[in-house]
Amino acid sequence: SMTISLTNSNGSGTFALWYISETGNMGVAGATGANGATGAQGIQGIQGVTGSQGVQGVQGVTGAVGATGAAGANGTNGAVGATGAQGIQGATGAAGSFSAGSAAGNTPYWNGTSWVLNSSNIYNDGANIGIGNTSPAYNLDVTGTGHYSGSLTVGGSQTVAGAQTVAGSSTVGGALSVAGTGSITGTLTIGGYTLPNTNGTAGQVLTANSNGVVSWSSPTSAGWSLTGNSINAATNFIGTTNNTSFRVRTNNTEHLTVDSLGNVGIGNSTPSKALHVISNTAGSSVSILQNTTATGWTSIDYYGDNNNMDFTTGYANSAAGGIFSGNAYLNSYGNNFLLTTNSTTYSLYMDGPSGNIGINTNSPQNTFDVNGSAAFGSYGGTSAAPANSIIVSGNVGIGTSSPGTYLDIIGTGSTTNTNGFVNVFQPGILRNNAVSIKIGQENESNDEADLSFNYVSDGSSSNYFGVGFYNATPLFSVVANGNVGIGNTSPTSMFSVGSTSQFQVNSSGNIVKINNVTTSFPSSQGAASTYLKNDGSGNLSWATVSSSGGLGNGSAAGNTPYWNGSSWVVNSSNIYNDGGNVGINTTSPKNQFDVNGGAAFGSYGGSNAAPNNGMIVSGNSGFGTSSPLNKLDVAGGMAIGSYAGSNTGPNNSLIISNTLGVGVTNPISKMDVSGGVSIGSYAGSTGAPANGMIMSGI
Repeated sequence: SMTISLTNSNGSGTFALWYISETGNMGVAGATGANGATGAQGIQGIQGVTGSQGVQGVQGVTGAVGATGAAGANGTNGAVGATGAQGIQGATGAAGSFSAGSAAGNTPYWNGTSWVLNSSNIYNDGANIGIGNTSPAYNLDVTGTGHYSGSLTVGGSQTVAGAQTVAGSSTVGGALSVAGTGSITGTLTIGGYTLPNTNGTAGQVLTANSNGVVSWSSPTSAGWSLTGNSINAATNFIGTTNNTSFRVRTNNTEHLTVDSLGNVGIGNSTPSKALHVISNTAGSSVSILQNTTATGWTSIDYYGDNNNMDFTTGYANSAAGGIFSGNAYLNSYGNNFLLTTNSTTYSLYMDGPSGNIGINTNSPQNTFDVNGSAAFGSYGGTSAAPANSIIVSGNVGIGTSSPGTYLDIIGTGSTTNTNGFVNVFQPGILRNNAVSIKIGQENESNDEADLSFNYVSDGSSSNYFGVGFYNATPLFSVVANGNVGIGNTSPTSMFSVGSTSQFQVNSSGNIVKINNVTTSFPSSQGAASTYLKNDGSGNLSWATVSSSGGLGNGSAAGNTPYWNGSSWVVNSSNIYNDGGNVGINTTSPKNQFDVNGGAAFGSYGGSNAAPNNGMIVSGNSGFGTSSPLNKLDVAGGMAIGSYAGSNTGPNNSLIISNTLGVGVTNPISKMDVSGGVSIGSYAGSTGAPANGMIMSGI
């Protein structure tokens, strides 16, 4: 035999343990051997209490018996064969064991001849038990039908996916869920109520007494039928007859309330208005209005005390017709429409009769009026515009629908327009202030140009238009009196240059000042070969060059005139200039600068006499270079003394016919230099060692 016991081991309703006992079937008795001499019968031991039988272990030691004859041959050992009289119960042998199963959760059973180890009919994963399934989700999970001929008591909830038939009584301590059919031939108690086990007659209702026993009975008064009612509208109603709210519940939760004042609450048990709707569903709208007819309107209409429709909002379906067809709309029917934050100055105001719209104003005078600032484009919601101003991140077009720059203004082309395309006014401007248009990168010096009207006083001829840069006095100004100034905002003449009008041209075009010296030019052109003569007061007139005063033609090419104190000496060859080379005391210079004689430069000039055909220089000397680094730097050839004008010096070299002193006033050698000397390409680029010389040529 095999016994399966479901034992609640901890009182929690969890079936936690299996106990399996096994007694093998009796094996075939072996042939009885010849009896030996019967020994004295031992005293019968007291039968011990049989514990829960485990799997048959190894046969315990048999109690002492009398002497027996020789044992006959044993048959195949199955269950223990007949034994002699039972002696004292021996100790229980070690438990036997099954071989390993093939799948987790399988439960063995005896098929009549042997143990079937790998059966999943009863599945036990160590926590839950499944009958008819191998993935039990509950302590006992049965897939299939169940039949209980006695009582069924379930301490917790019970869920039945198929049919359930209970021939006796059924008690469920928790919830009962039957997905299929349920059949209870006994009584069914739910909570504190015991339901009848017979059907009532037509029209009867279930009523319960004070003990919770529910029975079928006929209603004592007429009620509302779930299938409809024929009523008298004057006397029949659903509601209350006392000062109590009428409430409607589903799933035992109140969803609709009509209070004693007639206010209706949906999702609200204490409505404060005629209709008060509350929804606590996240991500969902509170209400839906829909007209499914193509010619219909889904709208909310508002009527005033005159019983006229004064405002409506909604959506007109595609075939509704009229101006709203296929559109969502608000219609004030000629009444003023406003949006406000509970302020007497409305955030948005639409004048009913005119249709004008005002932002922050209650009396718009134009199609669109804004009292305050506005931001457009990417500035909207990110940047605050200055007071009563507009900021625009994109292009603005005035008179054009396709502006190509930040501000495009295109007029109508009228020749009678005297107002201009752009007017910039600042009424009430303070004295000595300006109204300006700024152009540039930013408000910083040299990064912004200003076009400004500079106000001195009303109607003043000193008011002026200026052009300049950020935070600086205008560089160019046009004054109301007609004068124009450069570097001057109050020009003295029609055209003035300089901070004090140092250069001036009057309205006649006469230059009346040059370098702040008063002048007056003649009003007509002079004759050929005449010159302008100053009378000492700045008055200029055309004059003819006299034979004694003017410079006549020279007698020889290269002569350079000089003033001898009383007249010009025109034909002097002391300084000879052929347009390429210059010669001193020579008329045939072979180099850029030839001196025939001595020369003194720097502090020596006019104070020290150079040696004959020599040169003395107090500082650094550079020839062919503008940046001598040494006492003498020469880039190119040079001839001095009698060589000048007669010999060409080698490239980047020096030839001198007498002594040369550089840094000294009394050279005693052909060349005396006090300091370093660089000659040739080194001149002006490489410093010679102290009192040394470097030369790039021969």
